[in-house]
Amino acid sequence: MKSAIFEKQKGEMAYITGEEYHHLVKVRRIKRGELVRITDGAGKNYLAIVEYIDRIKKLVGVRIVSYNLNTELDFKLGLGFALIKKPRLEFLLEKCTELGVVEFTPLICERSIVLKREIEERWLKILKEAVKQSGRSRVPEIRKPLSLEKIEEIATNYNTWLFGDINGEKLIPEINLKGDILVIIGPEGGFTENERKFLLSKGFLNVKLAKTILRAETAAISACSQIIAVRETNGRRPKNARR
Repeated sequence: MKSAIFEKQKGEMAYITGEEYHHLVKVRRIKRGELVRITDGAGKNYLAIVEYIDRIKKLVGVRIVSYNLNTELDFKLGLGFALIKKPRLEFLLEKCTELGVVEFTPLICERSIVLKREIEERWLKILKEAVKQSGRSRVPEIRKPLSLEKIEEIATNYNTWLFGDINGEKLIPEINLKGDILVIIGPEGGFTENERKFLLSKGFLNVKLAKTILRAETAAISACSQIIAVRETNGRRPKNARR
């Protein structure tokens, strides 16, 4: 099913314009009467039928037929990641958006690389495309790059703080994952010993993501997947089930 992000809504009608119009009409060749999934990128997610296509005003009018489809996680999952090379960073953003991350924070670490500022503008486009592909209703927030030493500025918005560590003593399924969760991933080569000590001193739990050494983007995807799996499994467990 084709998906789009709409900008305006009036009653049961929503309107798709700009780049979204171009993508639907010129690239996806959408037709009148076709069923589409639409979102405002801020939490609303609907099924709608294409009522008309105005090629002069460059606007698609759709009529909403099903309201408030729930495709978001029932907890807030944030990801902090050290800056890595462009192709792998973009892969990380795409896949972790598909999984359900709601907030991304690029981290400046001792071993992270320096990216050009203009690349940041492309990140939001990647997030939007991943939201449409996965059927999510919310476009994740992406913060400006933050020094690892200032990680508490965002960590205080979460209940559980984790960081990936090849030397971690526990696995994610062994952690009591309470409330909203922040997980941070280091650069290629991992966090330095000083960074590890700093994070532990701030109350972060170090977790081992795999027996093998993972690339940064693989580590991020693995961590998010494991966290979601554990939370969803625990959420479905009967109250009298053995733990």
